[in-house]
Amino acid sequence: AFVRGISGEIARRAATDGQDSVALVLGSLGPLVESYRPDLIMKHDDGVKKYRYPIEGLHPFVDIFLAETMSISDEACQVIDALSIFYNCQCQNQGEQSTLC
Repeated sequence: AFVRGISGEIARRAATDGQDSVALVLGSLGPLVESYRPDLIMKHDDGVKKYRYPIEGLHPFVDIFLAETMSISDEACQVIDALSIFYNCQCQNQGEQSTLC
């Protein structure tokens, strides 16, 4: 999460460098194992847990999360579920920085 947080911070600084900037920062959530190998994706609950780290690291700096290079819809569902859990926890904790519930 630390490295992703740094990359998110750099991207946020670059996007807001100009005073009239309207750039958005997208947080990339790619495959956890292999691209283009749907037979190798993690079990759903394991994948959802693994996505917590990049989500927590990027969250303070991104406007939109992007699930990219997904080889099968089940993999994208892991991202969607992890984001849903994260944002539900954020609402419950009123925006306090915390790990996924």
